[in-house]
Amino acid sequence: MTAIASHRGGALLWPENSRIAFENTARLAVQQVEFDIHPSRDGRLVVIHDATLDRTTDATGPVASRDWSELAQVMLKATGGQRPLLLDEVIDIFRPTPILLRIEIKADQHGLPYPGLPGRIAAALDRAGMAARSARIRPSGCSRRRCCAISAGSRQPSAWRGRDTCRCWDCTIPS
Repeated sequence: MTAIASHRGGALLWPENSRIAFENTARLAVQQVEFDIHPSRDGRLVVIHDATLDRTTDATGPVASRDWSELAQVMLKATGGQRPLLLDEVIDIFRPTPILLRIEIKADQHGLPYPGLPGRIAAALDRAGMAARSARIRPSGCSRRRCCAISAGSRQPSAWRGRDTCRCWDCTIPS
């Protein structure tokens, strides 16, 4: 069976990764909503596609170089003043729906994985009770060694224990 996914919250219909896009997607007959996550400097999980703010917002520079208090003042282009969302806010939009969250774990502006990001995302989904309703796309450039290094030492949520071969989210390289 083919699953229909709303890419970046329906980027062909609404401004990508915006509240309006996600709220409208929640009313569509889709099976999945795909979105991307980068961390803020203070560790908040920001839903935004690019490692930098330049293309989709009124600001410039890397997402990870700003605290959430700064990012909350940034406006997404073509939204009439909406700011980027946090993972918890996107979870709240989709919790009452049957739509699966398809999360891409992004790399920084140099293509390097953010240390600990997969574990922080997993923990947030676990706390929200949404682990079973999520699919994870491994970090860009994922390899078994790199993924294990990223997630080493982070608590693996109980819902995912034993589900992957190398302690990272979606790595299919055998141990």
